[in-house]
Amino acid sequence: MVYLKAKFVDDKGRELEVKVENEDDLWVLYNVIERGDVVRAWTTRELKTSSGSRRKAMRIALKVERCEFQPFTTRLRVHGLILEGPKELDLEGQRHTVAIDVGDEVVIRKEEGWPLHAMKRINEASKRTNINVLIVGVDADEAAIALLRGYGVEVLSELALNLPGKRDPEARRRELEAKVRELADLVKSSVEK
Repeated sequence: MVYLKAKFVDDKGRELEVKVENEDDLWVLYNVIERGDVVRAWTTRELKTSSGSRRKAMRIALKVERCEFQPFTTRLRVHGLILEGPKELDLEGQRHTVAIDVGDEVVIRKEEGWPLHAMKRINEASKRTNINVLIVGVDADEAAIALLRGYGVEVLSELALNLPGKRDPEARRRELEAKVRELADLVKSSVEK
């Protein structure tokens, strides 16, 4: 089992370093990061030079204006103003968006300290058991395979059944058997992933 990893990195309890272990952790961060917080993370930024432009990796600190959670893309986008960055680039005050992804480490600073509701969410996330639940739904017209996540249901695949009419029961039976085999293969490949 992998859990959200978090620890305070200052002695006043204002800065929390978090290691994102899975998509559910991104959902937790989306719910605890607020406007005015400071987020420190690695990012890339396009820099224009006389010979064109290039992307440069750097560690920056943003004063958060807003967050955007993108479910099922393993990404949390944090928009804000740059407070700190490489000195030689003079980026302070410019807008930037940091994309936090699974595997990333970020530091979140709350100037007034961490409120109880936010710490409760962080603690619950660090202790949760991660149970994968695969859902298969079938009706007369279609089937769907989905994965239950902490932040919603992720549809992995859908299958239209398009069965022949009742007037040709043998063709209907053959097509139904073929669709059931196809659905079973989709379920098997989903479980293997």
